[in-house]
Amino acid sequence: MKIKSLLTACCLALGLSACQGNVEGQNTASVQLSPANDSAVELLAKTLQIKYQQVDNRPSAQCDPDIENGHCFKAYLHLTANSAINVDQWKIYFSQITPIQTAVSDEFTIKRVNGDIHVIELKDGFTGFKAGETKTITFYAHFWSLSQSDAIPNYIVVNNNDTAKVIESTKPKIDPETGLEVLPHVMPYTDYERQFKRTANDKTQWLSAERLFERNEKYDFSAYLTSQNQVSNVIAQQIIPTPRFSEFSQTQTLDISQGLNINYSGIDKTHLSAATQRLALLGINISDDAAAIKVTLNTVTKNDEFEGSYKLAIKADEIVINAADEAGIFYALQSLASLYQFNSNILPVGEVIDAPHYQFRGVLVKQMLLAHAKYGTTAMLPTLITDTVEVMHQAADVIADAIALQTPGIIGIHFEGPHLSVAKKGAHSADYIRPISEQEWQVLSRQDLGKVVVTVAPENVLPSDIAKMREVGIHVCLGHTNASFAQAQRAVDAGATGFTHLYNAMSPLQGREPGVVGCALLNDDTYCGLIVDGHHVDYAACQLALKAKPMGRVFLVTDAMPPVGTNDTEFAFFDRTVTLDNGKLTSTTGELAGSALDMATAVRNTVTHLKQPLAQALNMASLYPAQYLQLPATHGRLIPGSPADFVQLNTQQQVISTWIGGAQVC
Repeated sequence: MKIKSLLTACCLALGLSACQGNVEGQNTASVQLSPANDSAVELLAKTLQIKYQQVDNRPSAQCDPDIENGHCFKAYLHLTANSAINVDQWKIYFSQITPIQTAVSDEFTIKRVNGDIHVIELKDGFTGFKAGETKTITFYAHFWSLSQSDAIPNYIVVNNNDTAKVIESTKPKIDPETGLEVLPHVMPYTDYERQFKRTANDKTQWLSAERLFERNEKYDFSAYLTSQNQVSNVIAQQIIPTPRFSEFSQTQTLDISQGLNINYSGIDKTHLSAATQRLALLGINISDDAAAIKVTLNTVTKNDEFEGSYKLAIKADEIVINAADEAGIFYALQSLASLYQFNSNILPVGEVIDAPHYQFRGVLVKQMLLAHAKYGTTAMLPTLITDTVEVMHQAADVIADAIALQTPGIIGIHFEGPHLSVAKKGAHSADYIRPISEQEWQVLSRQDLGKVVVTVAPENVLPSDIAKMREVGIHVCLGHTNASFAQAQRAVDAGATGFTHLYNAMSPLQGREPGVVGCALLNDDTYCGLIVDGHHVDYAACQLALKAKPMGRVFLVTDAMPPVGTNDTEFAFFDRTVTLDNGKLTSTTGELAGSALDMATAVRNTVTHLKQPLAQALNMASLYPAQYLQLPATHGRLIPGSPADFVQLNTQQQVISTWIGGAQVC
């Protein structure tokens, strides 16, 4: 599901960025260096001490304002030589979760190779190491560091002969007291304000051991631990996520020391191999032995059960799993593994029933909103692009549930297709483009979806169908269309009120044929969405639209795809792959495939490149789209009676905090 974001209200606040001085490498007396041979690599691997120190998690003037919404963090790499190092022509490869923007050192550079792989290379000014000498590299990396565990072990030193050795000081170790893996090369956090908080207003608590102890002291667990359901409650907590229902005996257990004999009942066992391998890794013997506990797997299809539903019954002498499908059986086996205590040879006797909250697992609308909230989105219309009618029903069910549950920020749905033009399909799949039918009307006519926007190609949808959509409360936009001006105008006359991502995937303005673009610019009462990312539309064309349309009729959209808010650089899209390169999303078939634009960046681009006043840019992100959707007059602005949906920005139009319904969400 593709997301198009809507910022429903913004307010401007001052935010100050702190700058720290750079740490530079120490100069040493000039020495003659020789190329690192294999013995030198061995010595470097054994004696070079590397320490990773995350210094400041807050954005600063050193952060690139055009990358990751101006967020980056500062860290040091301290390199200490236990013995003198008088060789050059060596380098160090290491992993860094978030890409490094810049590195500061007189003697070293850091370059990103691919993915999370980076390389430290020597500058011409490298002077070697004296015994005991420390040289420090300062670097700034995208986003922020979430915890000490973000640092990755096993740095590798390599010479020009491609001899490679893992640097001993960066290898993980096992803590003898806890038995847990630790990273000795990572320096611990010592400064909550600088190292942990992402902004000055970050309210996230640093859950140190001391903090957890203090917090847990406040709670009285005695009633819980002495309740009749003590055993059931404690055992159920072992299953993640917590199932909908579970009940366990307080006294009975099932001895599985002889292993488990799984009866697949015609189910392809390879589909469950990941689950059975997990059981085996825990020490549970999967056997055909008659003495082993029998595990019966059944798929029982019921109309009222979601995909992935299951019932796990652990009895005194057998285990029975009844599930809606193979996915449900897989989840049941995972729950079974969660209930097993390592090397205990027993399982609790009881019953577990679980099912997904939403029928369509792929749509996690709350998480989608939260991913965009950190970039200034307080409300959105999740967008379903052209797909089957079954998927349309599934998406509608999810949005209906979200609306019914009053999920903050979810105000409706946008169906971008399937009634589009093949000639202007863009990244949409031609296999699913089709005329409107009764099946689609069953979805579109629903009254439990909040605000509904539908994008159609007027050459493939009758004006009477557009009029019918308007009668049931749908906001009709024209897009992905190769229609003539006349066809587009007839659609506007029938009730179409908007144009989806103006200029993109629509017939252009020409002297003898104004096309859909001409229709959009000519009709003052219609609204136009603009993707102001510098890739979809030239900034000059955006300025032209603002000059042609009355004030308030052009608003910002992101057309955002999954990479927004992540470090992903590619994702699967139907039978293709979409790749992110320098802020541009391109399908393997060559066309633009949505954008990597976030709303805060769209506002910033509108101010910087379209030369619009900040107040106007904020209105284009908030008030104008609210007016297009015919939301109450209290929405899209901050006035008495408005919902407390707002975004706090700094002077660079970067998000400091986002509030939805009076609650801070990031």
